[in-house]
Amino acid sequence: MRVILRSSSLLFGLVGIALEAQILRAPRDYHLAHGRAGRAKLGMTADEVRRWYPPESTRFDGSSLEIRVIPADTQPDIIAEIENGRVVRLRVLSPRFRTEKDIGVGATESELRKAYPVRWNQHGKVVCARIQGLEICCELAGLGGNATISAMILEKEIGGRG
Repeated sequence: MRVILRSSSLLFGLVGIALEAQILRAPRDYHLAHGRAGRAKLGMTADEVRRWYPPESTRFDGSSLEIRVIPADTQPDIIAEIENGRVVRLRVLSPRFRTEKDIGVGATESELRKAYPVRWNQHGKVVCARIQGLEICCELAGLGGNATISAMILEKEIGGRG
């Protein structure tokens, strides 16, 4: 028995596999901006957010939607809090998500201060650095310039609930 592989079918197959692997790896999928963490946006419904991710990547309990960009991850990348059927808060826990100035979970307070003007405020029981213009609150773990960002919170009125 003889097996003949056509190089064009093999090439197209490999290109298809590579493109499929890149679906959730495009820069916009990990970009943090005003009101947006990757493809999840404030104001979306849970179903709208879930459409962007494979079914095994999300878990919805009625009030929060956990999103894992890579389904096998144990910790969610984003937790979208839902009120009245809409996303009102995005809590980003993954270092994969970054702002245009490369700030995200794991960045230090010093790096944050160099990249953006920040305003310090109380967010519930957490003191956070609010990135002005992006309306992102950075929760910090640790003290001083070596403190690191442990979560980035996007919501319409940061500090509005207390």
